[in-house]
Amino acid sequence: MELLCMNEDIEKKISRETELRGFSRQTKESYIFHIRKFLDFIRKPARRATLTDVKRYVLHLRERKQKPATVNVALAAIKFLYVQLWNRKSFMEVRPLKNRKRAPTIMPREAIEKMIRAVPNIKHKLFIELLYSSGLRVGEAVSLKLKHIMPEERIMVIRNGKGGKDRYVMLSQRFICRLKVYMERRHLLGINSEYLFSSRKGHITTRTGEAIIKNAAGKAGIRYNVFPHALRASFATHMLEKGEDIGMIQLLLGHADIKTTRIYARHSTGLIKKVQSPMDY
Repeated sequence: MELLCMNEDIEKKISRETELRGFSRQTKESYIFHIRKFLDFIRKPARRATLTDVKRYVLHLRERKQKPATVNVALAAIKFLYVQLWNRKSFMEVRPLKNRKRAPTIMPREAIEKMIRAVPNIKHKLFIELLYSSGLRVGEAVSLKLKHIMPEERIMVIRNGKGGKDRYVMLSQRFICRLKVYMERRHLLGINSEYLFSSRKGHITTRTGEAIIKNAAGKAGIRYNVFPHALRASFATHMLEKGEDIGMIQLLLGHADIKTTRIYARHSTGLIKKVQSPMDY
């Protein structure tokens, strides 16, 4: 019981400190989740954790076949608590894993349309359309509030995106039409939530969002793994292939560095096909 209370105090401290430093809600929840997992693993008070414990935990995650990106997020959470809050500089010795950059999954427009048609649930249809039509991150989509959607102006504001930054994103006319029908059904069911994708505890989780996409892809007969980020990547790539300005796409996606946006250009077969070989000049 004493260990449990101590860990609850640490979670409150992480929550408070991340909010004071302007971290996003997703980062705060991620840090708390990973610290909780780390403390469950070492089975000792957090203050008594050692550098060896951290190394053992990293090895444990790798043995469980966790992706380098997941391990690195766990390390970032541990270092936030021990290095930034408790000044345990020795914990800096554990280096992040090298994360091999994979080509983003770019879906054909037809496959996305199949996913939308495959699910009967209008809430799920709307979720898929939002991710693809506006290029949101899954965490931004699940926590979207109704007051931040402005159909009349065809825009919405994303609060506390990655890096704690706000940005404006356009709304597609098709999404707006589906939204109107969805809101009418919500009203009939007596759902009165501030969130677009509500649940009993507030809004649906990112895990639920991932499950919606996976289920829709399966019903559509798509044989490769589809995650929410594939719709965001497809949004960016399809806009680039239509000739939209890369700087504007960077703003819509909320990328701090345009180099991140250029990743989609590098992996766009549509852009490559438009280039003429010098032999054909």
